[in-house]
Amino acid sequence: ITFQGAASSSLLIQYFEASKPKNVHSRPIQFQRHVMFEKRSQKERKEKLLDASLSHHMNKLMIDEDCEETLVPVVEVYPRKFLYSLVTPPADTKKEKVHGFNSENAFQITKTNSFFLASKLSDVDAVLNAILKEVAPNKSSSCVRLWCKHVSGTRSGDGYELVELDQLTIVNGKVAIKGGSVSNGKDTKEQRSVEDWMKQHEPNLLVETRNNSSSKWLRESLILSNRIDVGDFVDAQDTAGNWYEAVVREVGMNHVLVHYLGWASRWDGKIRRRNDDEELPNGISKKCLAPAPLWAHTKPWRQNIEVGQNLEIRDSRSTTVQPKWFRAIVLEIGKPDDKPRPLEGSARLEELESTDGQKYPILLLKRKQQIKVEVPQEKERNIALAMSKKKNKNETYDSKENAPYSRWVNLYGEELCIAGTHMKAPEIVKEKKPVTIMYEFDPRKPPVEVLKSPFHGAGFVRESLRGQPPAPGSVGLQNLGNSCYMNSIVQCLNHCEPVLQYFLHQEYAKDLNQKNPLGSSGKVALAYASLLDDIWGGQYSVLAPRLLKITIANFAPQFNNIYQHDSHEFNSFIMDGLHEDCNRVKSKPYVEDLEGFGMPDEKIAIESWRRHLLRHDSIIVDHFQGMHRSHVTCPICGRESIKFDVYSSISVPLPSSKSQAPVYLKECLEKFTEGEQLDENNAWYCPNCKRHVCALKMLAVWSLPDILIIHLKRFTYETKNGKVERSKIEDKVLFPIENLDLTEFLLGPVDPDALPIYDLFGVSEHQGGTANSGHYTATVRNSQDRKWYRYNDSHVGTSSGEASVTGGAYLLFYKRAKGSSRWAGMEKDMRERGVDPHGDLSSDLDGFTEVKTKKRHKKKAPNQ
Repeated sequence: ITFQGAASSSLLIQYFEASKPKNVHSRPIQFQRHVMFEKRSQKERKEKLLDASLSHHMNKLMIDEDCEETLVPVVEVYPRKFLYSLVTPPADTKKEKVHGFNSENAFQITKTNSFFLASKLSDVDAVLNAILKEVAPNKSSSCVRLWCKHVSGTRSGDGYELVELDQLTIVNGKVAIKGGSVSNGKDTKEQRSVEDWMKQHEPNLLVETRNNSSSKWLRESLILSNRIDVGDFVDAQDTAGNWYEAVVREVGMNHVLVHYLGWASRWDGKIRRRNDDEELPNGISKKCLAPAPLWAHTKPWRQNIEVGQNLEIRDSRSTTVQPKWFRAIVLEIGKPDDKPRPLEGSARLEELESTDGQKYPILLLKRKQQIKVEVPQEKERNIALAMSKKKNKNETYDSKENAPYSRWVNLYGEELCIAGTHMKAPEIVKEKKPVTIMYEFDPRKPPVEVLKSPFHGAGFVRESLRGQPPAPGSVGLQNLGNSCYMNSIVQCLNHCEPVLQYFLHQEYAKDLNQKNPLGSSGKVALAYASLLDDIWGGQYSVLAPRLLKITIANFAPQFNNIYQHDSHEFNSFIMDGLHEDCNRVKSKPYVEDLEGFGMPDEKIAIESWRRHLLRHDSIIVDHFQGMHRSHVTCPICGRESIKFDVYSSISVPLPSSKSQAPVYLKECLEKFTEGEQLDENNAWYCPNCKRHVCALKMLAVWSLPDILIIHLKRFTYETKNGKVERSKIEDKVLFPIENLDLTEFLLGPVDPDALPIYDLFGVSEHQGGTANSGHYTATVRNSQDRKWYRYNDSHVGTSSGEASVTGGAYLLFYKRAKGSSRWAGMEKDMRERGVDPHGDLSSDLDGFTEVKTKKRHKKKAPNQ
C-alpha cells in the first residue's frame, strides 16, 4: 500500500484474491483514505494481523514490527463490491427479433458478473453516479439509469427496483423532495455512505440504457409506480416527511391510498402515485413523495430482533380506532418455519379485504414468524383485577380483559412496533449496550412527577431504577424537566477523585458547617453526599436526583423551575454551595482586599491567599482554587493597581474565526492573557482621578489548582437598539486529552513535584443556540476503570476522550497528571517562606509583618 503524495486524499491498493497468486488478476484500485492513529503493542499488532488473515480477502496495512509500542497509522480499508450487469436495447428497435428482442424479453443483458469496488465511507450518490459513467461512458444522464436488486413487497416485478438518485441526499434528517421548497440557507444536508446504503439494499445492480432521450425505456413497466397494486407492501411518506412501512389499500390514476403499519386507519393517507406528476387531485399532498420499495427508507428491524429487546405492543384491551401502546420485552424468538401458535389475548387489529370480500389480518410480506413477549403494565393490571375479584367474589369479568401478560404475537403483524414509534419516553429506546440489565422499582425512592410542559424531559414520571450500571459509578440520571444542565455537571464532578473520596468516606461530616449564613445549613452537602452514595452503591443503573434538585432550588430560586439553565452557572453554584457547607472557618473575620503595586508579586500573592484562608477553607479551596494576577492601569493619570483574585474556573475567550476553522485551546489561553480595555459597563474606579474610567487590564495565571476547570466562553451577548442579542460560537476548540502543559502560562512558582501538566477527565457539552436553551450532555472518564463514557441524562454509553472534542464542548475538567499541590501550590510556598497560613492580620507600614498564629500576643512595634 502506498500513499499517493502527502497532500493526496486517496491511496493505491493492490488487490488480489487470496486463493490466487498475487500476480493473477492484480489491479490497482483507488480509495478514499481514512487514517486513524492507534497505540499498538507488538503482541496486539500480531493479533490484528492474525485476525486479518481469517477475514475477507482484502489486504491489510502492514505496520512496523520493530517497536514495542508506538503510534501507528491504521487505514480502514473494507471496499464494498457492487455486482452489475448492463441492460441495453437492440440497436435497431424496428426489428422485432434482434439479439433476443421480443415482446417478452425487450432487452439484452451484457457484461454480466462484472463488479465495481468502492470504499464503505464514500458517498453512495457519488459511487452510483460513477458506476453509470464507467459502465455507459457515452450515454447522457437522460439515457442511463440504475436498478438495484431489492426485497420485493409487491406481487409483480422481477426483483429489481429503480434507484431514485435524487433521493439520496438527506436534508434536515429527511429525504430531499424533488421540486420541493427552496432552501432557506439553514438546511443541513448530508450524503448517505455506501455502508449505510447497503444496510437496506443489495449491491446487485442493473445499468439500463436507451438509444436516445426520446426512446422508451424497455423496463418502464417494471417501475414500482406502474405495477403497484392493492395489497402491496411499500414504504410511504407522511406529510411531515417521515417514512413508514405501509400496505396499499387503493390505487388511482394519480394517487395511492396507503395504510401505515402500526397506526389506526384514521391516519390512512392519499399520496401521489408518481413523483413526476405535475397536477394532483384535491386532497393529495405535494409534500409527500410517491411510494418507495419496502425498506428503501425504513429499516427491516424485525430481522435483527434480540431477546431482551424493548418493543412497543398494543394494549390487549385497546380498540382499532384508538389503540393504546405499552412497553414489551422480548422473551423468546420463534423460528420462521415454526407452526403458528395460538395468539391468546392479542389486541384487535386492522384487516385487509380480498377481492372476494374475505377479510384477513395484515402480515408484512405474509411472514408468520412469532415471538414471545412480556408486558409489565398488563401484568400489573392483571394483579389489580385479581385483587378486585377477590374483594367482589360474585363479580365476573371477561377473560379477554385479563390477557396473559406473557404471550406469543406475530412479529410481522401490526400488534408490534419498534421502540420509539408511539412512546417517546427514553427508557424504552434500545441501545447497543443497555444502561440496565434489569428494571426494578425501588419503593424507598418514590417516583418523581415532573410538571407537564413543552420543555425537554417534562410530562413523565421519573423513577430510580435498580440494575447493574455499565461500570461502577457510571449511572444515568433522569431528566426532571430540563435538568440536563445539572446532570451534565454532576457526572463530571462525580469522577473528581479528591471530592468523591471526601464524601464517600464521610470525611465531610467533621467539616459540615450548619451555622454558616452563606451556606444552606449543610443541606446541599448532605443531598450531594446522598446522591454519591446511590451512584457508587452498585444497586442502581438510573437515578432520579430529586433531592439534590429540590435542595438547590430552595437556596437558589433561579433553579426553582423547569427552564433550561447554563451548566457553567450551575457548576459555580454547586461548587460554592459545597464550599460554604463544608467551610472549616466557623467564624469569618472582616478582611479588606489587598492592593500591592510596587511590592514583590510573591509577597502580594502570599498575603492575598492568607487573607483568603481567614474566610475560606474547604475541600473546594484545597483542590479547585487558584489565583489570577490582575494589573489595571488608569488611561488618564497612569495610576496602577495590582491585585490577586481567587478563581475556581478559568473563563477563556474564543478567538474569532470567520472560516470556522478549529482553534487550539492554547490560542484561547493566549487571548485570555492579552491586555484589554474595559468598557463602560465594567469601568474601574480610579482612586486618584476619583471616578470610574475605562482602564487597561491584564490578567495572568499566578497559580494552578489540582483540579482545573476551563470554561470556553461560547455565548455572546450584544445590545443593539436596546435589545440584547444572544449568539453562540460553534467553532471547534482542539484541546488535548492528555499532557496539557500550562508551564508557559504560569506566572507564579513551579513545583517540580507537581508540574502544571494536566489530563482531561470530563467535558460538559452543549447543543443549541444559547446557554439557556438546547441540551446538555457529558463525556467523562470513569475514575475506576479509566474508560470513557457519554452521559445523556438516563442513557450511558461507551465513548472516548477524542469524541468530546467537538463544537459543543463547553466546560473542560482537567486534573494534575502527577503529584498533588494543596491550595494550587500556595501551602508549600508559604511553608518554605516561613509564613503561617493561618496567621493574624497585624501588619507594618508596607502591609506586611512576620505572620503570627491565631493566639493573641502583645502587639509588636512595626518593623523598620
